Amino acid sequence: ATGLGSYTVEVYDIAGCGSGQSTPVLDPTGIATVTDADAFSVMPNPNDGHFQLNFHVNKSDNYVLEIRDVLGQIVYSESLNNFKGTYNKEIDLSIYSRGLYTIRLINSTSETVIKALTY
Repeated sequence: ATGLGSYTVEVYDIAGCGSGQSTPVLDPTGIATVTDADAFSVMPNPNDGHFQLNFHVNKSDNYVLEIRDVLGQIVYSESLNNFKGTYNKEIDLSIYSRGLYTIRLINSTSETVIKALTY
């Protein structure tokens, strides 16, 4: 499940023994919601280090786009001053290690976070 709601998780080992149900998880994606942005996507995901990053914002604001590696180091950053509309850019992370990357779009009031996996 990837929609907002109340979910519980139970993990089973190879012998079939369960961990017991977790406390409710309200947002299983771990993605913060930004009311100013929609259609925030990475395509394809997972990818080989090359992907299209797309989003649309309805509110004119100063935005910062950051991509961080699994260690939290910024591998890509872009300032979008007085930005409103559609962002569509090909990103190339192929010179960096394979793994999980965190993509953050931050404005004056909120942020959204998505994950991209490179192989």
